[in-house]
Amino acid sequence: MKSYNVQAFIIAEGKGDERARVVREFYGLAAEGADPSAYPDVGTDRMASLAELTGAGSGIGGASATGSSGSGLAARFAAAVKDVIRAHQTPAGIASAEAALRLPAPDEIEEMAASLRTRYGL
Repeated sequence: MKSYNVQAFIIAEGKGDERARVVREFYGLAAEGADPSAYPDVGTDRMASLAELTGAGSGIGGASATGSSGSGLAARFAAAVKDVIRAHQTPAGIASAEAALRLPAPDEIEEMAASLRTRYGL
């Protein structure tokens, strides 16, 4: 049996090109001095939200003049993903996953945040 791990982020609402600018800025800071092939090439012409792609928002192309769909698409998308995952889980599988779940303690989160603030000069 093979297993693959795919990581992606999905823009449900808003404008993809604006999100791309934020993501590109993040990678510019996070990977300062690194080989550009070591991190994603984020292009504003290659990102769009689900609202923009499906026309699910309130305006032309799915977004209103303010750039948000106002349709609750993000919440509906998250609920649909959860429904699909739950449909493929067994009670034993859910119990096993819950038993293995470990959330960081508040002091660990503070430590991680301090480390990131130091790393990125925030």
